[in-house]
Amino acid sequence: MITTPVINIRDLRIGDIVLSPINKDQLFVVAIFAEPGTLGFQPADKTGTIYCDFPDNPGDVIEYDLSKDDLERVDNLNI
Repeated sequence: MITTPVINIRDLRIGDIVLSPINKDQLFVVAIFAEPGTLGFQPADKTGTIYCDFPDNPGDVIEYDLSKDDLERVDNLNI
Protein backbone atom coordinates (compact mmCIF):
# COMPACT_ATOMS: atom_id res chain seq x y z
CA MET A 1 0.00 0.00 0.00
CA ILE A 2 1.36 3.42 -0.98
CA THR A 3 0.35 6.47 1.06
CA THR A 4 0.94 10.21 0.74
CA PRO A 5 0.75 12.68 3.64
CA VAL A 6 -2.09 15.20 3.22
CA ILE A 7 -0.47 18.63 3.42
CA ASN A 8 -3.22 20.66 1.77
CA ILE A 9 -7.01 20.31 1.68
CA ARG A 10 -6.77 20.36 -2.12
CA ASP A 11 -4.95 17.00 -1.94
CA LEU A 12 -8.24 15.24 -1.12
CA ARG A 13 -11.42 14.41 -3.03
CA ILE A 14 -14.73 12.90 -1.92
CA GLY A 15 -14.33 9.12 -2.04
CA ASP A 16 -10.57 9.08 -1.38
CA ILE A 17 -9.32 6.52 1.13
CA VAL A 18 -7.32 7.88 4.09
CA LEU A 19 -5.70 6.22 7.10
CA SER A 20 -6.94 7.04 10.59
CA PRO A 21 -4.15 8.86 12.45
CA ILE A 22 -5.03 6.88 15.59
CA ASN A 23 -5.12 3.23 14.50
CA LYS A 24 -4.34 3.39 10.74
CA ASP A 25 -7.77 1.99 9.78
CA GLN A 26 -8.88 2.79 6.24
CA LEU A 27 -11.63 5.42 6.03
CA PHE A 28 -13.26 7.08 3.03
CA VAL A 29 -13.70 10.83 2.70
CA VAL A 30 -17.37 11.87 2.69
CA ALA A 31 -17.10 15.67 3.11
CA ILE A 32 -14.45 18.38 2.82
CA PHE A 33 -14.81 21.86 4.30
CA ALA A 34 -12.29 24.65 3.68
CA GLU A 35 -11.64 27.23 6.37
CA PRO A 36 -13.68 30.44 5.84
CA GLY A 37 -11.83 32.92 3.68
CA THR A 38 -9.53 30.38 2.01
CA LEU A 39 -11.76 29.30 -0.88
CA GLY A 40 -10.29 30.42 -4.18
CA PHE A 41 -6.82 30.75 -2.67
CA GLN A 42 -3.96 28.30 -2.39
CA PRO A 43 -3.44 27.94 1.37
CA ALA A 44 0.17 27.08 2.14
CA ASP A 45 -0.64 25.44 5.45
CA LYS A 46 -2.82 22.52 6.49
CA THR A 47 -6.29 23.94 7.11
CA GLY A 48 -9.82 22.65 6.80
CA THR A 49 -12.06 19.92 8.15
CA ILE A 50 -12.33 16.44 6.67
CA TYR A 51 -15.22 14.09 7.47
CA CYS A 52 -14.61 10.36 7.05
CA ASP A 53 -16.64 7.18 7.38
CA PHE A 54 -16.20 3.42 7.09
CA PRO A 55 -18.52 0.64 5.87
CA ASP A 56 -21.26 -0.43 8.28
CA ASN A 57 -20.57 2.47 10.64
CA PRO A 58 -23.51 2.60 13.07
CA GLY A 59 -22.66 6.10 14.32
CA ASP A 60 -21.71 9.54 13.11
CA VAL A 61 -18.92 10.32 10.69
CA ILE A 62 -15.41 10.96 12.02
CA GLU A 63 -14.11 14.55 11.88
CA TYR A 64 -10.48 15.49 11.36
CA ASP A 65 -8.94 18.96 11.52
CA LEU A 66 -6.03 19.16 9.09
CA SER A 67 -4.26 21.73 11.26
CA LYS A 68 -4.10 19.17 14.11
CA ASP A 69 -4.47 15.68 12.59
CA ASP A 70 -1.91 14.01 10.33
CA LEU A 71 -3.83 12.21 7.60
CA GLU A 72 -2.35 9.99 4.92
CA ARG A 73 -4.13 9.39 1.61
CA VAL A 74 -3.98 5.83 0.27
CA ASP A 75 -2.76 6.02 -3.31
CA ASN A 76 -2.78 2.34 -4.23
CA LEU A 77 -4.47 -0.48 -2.32
CA ASN A 78 -2.98 -3.25 -4.46
CA ILE A 79 0.71 -2.70 -3.73
